Amino acid sequence: MGINASEIKIASHLIEEAVDATSAAIHASPTASRLLEASGLHMPRISAPAILGEKVGSLLTPDKIKAFAEDLFGQLERRPTISHELEDKLRATGWNQSRKQAIAERAIFKAGLNIDGLEGIKDTRTLYAELKGAPAARGALTSFDNARKEFLETTAAYNKAVVGPVFADTYGATSRLVEQTGLVKPRLKISNELLGADASYSDFTVNYSPGIFDESAVSLVKASAHELTHHEQNQLQLFLKADQMDIGAQATPEQIQTIAAWFKGLNIETSPQSIARGLTVRAGRHLTDEAAERAHATIQSMDDISRMAEANWPNRQRFQLLKHFEGRASYGSDAQGVALELGHPLSGPALNHQLFGLERGAQSFAKYSQNTGVAENYASLSSKQKGQFNMNVLADLNEALEDAQLKMKPYFKAYRASRHESEAFANGDLAASFHPQQYILKSGFTFDDL
Repeated sequence: MGINASEIKIASHLIEEAVDATSAAIHASPTASRLLEASGLHMPRISAPAILGEKVGSLLTPDKIKAFAEDLFGQLERRPTISHELEDKLRATGWNQSRKQAIAERAIFKAGLNIDGLEGIKDTRTLYAELKGAPAARGALTSFDNARKEFLETTAAYNKAVVGPVFADTYGATSRLVEQTGLVKPRLKISNELLGADASYSDFTVNYSPGIFDESAVSLVKASAHELTHHEQNQLQLFLKADQMDIGAQATPEQIQTIAAWFKGLNIETSPQSIARGLTVRAGRHLTDEAAERAHATIQSMDDISRMAEANWPNRQRFQLLKHFEGRASYGSDAQGVALELGHPLSGPALNHQLFGLERGAQSFAKYSQNTGVAENYASLSSKQKGQFNMNVLADLNEALEDAQLKMKPYFKAYRASRHESEAFANGDLAASFHPQQYILKSGFTFDDL
């Protein structure tokens, strides 16, 4: 099972440095080249996208999706099977760091020193000096520092062995797809902010959870095709607006700003820089009637879902957080870490309020903050006591999750049935179907289980 992006933080900036740069800049920079060589990443040079004639139609046709899927599957099949020992160690060290952080922050708070949190403090030497008369807090801080060091070391090893090589395969297959289709070259990035998701798309950028790179090949190919469909939709929307404005081969800065304002009004994140790149690929060409109709339809679909998502934002955020904590407490057997976060003296009240509501949240925080001694000394509990502790934490989360699922069900159904998401899910399923072992996966949510 892959690692959820919310459960780990990538320490190395190597991948993002490589992705943020253009391919030409990567090859021209001695520093970037050395970094890439050391990591095992090899970024292909990107040639100009193919011109498709006087008009532009749909770009991600079934034959192009098939070629992309077979290309990426082929690359991944040649990779040696990676032991899950490193993945398990990364998960364990990440959760251990979170637990040690919660314990240290609580000890520092009890010692009378008010800090926002340890996460943003890279050098803790000043804290040790300020905690000179608080040996318990200093000990907890040392334990946290050791846990963080172990996690960073494990993360660096994980990036080199897993994320880097598989990301390079994904980058290469995407680059070849760009050359074959006339798509604007999307940026590919690693993101640690995808709570509960394998990948996402915005502003000509496909964002990947680091954990997807050690999941099944099917998951990666399916997610890539899904998000690249959103990229194609974004590109066709841009071309449609350029057609409406009768923009020729080159756009003025004022025209680019007008298009950026139009996208902003639709809540479709598309920056002026991405617009300029897209218009360069357009080169004055217009959409076919069919592509223009499709662009209109996806704009309307996105607008409808955006309004619904905005109205459901508190419920969406609550649902994602509950799924995250439920996964940790259940599949990850990290009920201790969850309990420590719920009982945190600084962040605990707001977290409980968000997860359980005002009245229930206050009761939950009181319970977990009063029982922090049990959570901190979890290792000394008997097996029976640990089992009961885990069950109690899960029961609290599952009760709230059932309520959140019920409230989110109408939104999930509308989201999955929308035009732009239906296209993306269909292309993801199509790509997955080309796996050499003929894996066929169902897409979307199982609503009957909500």
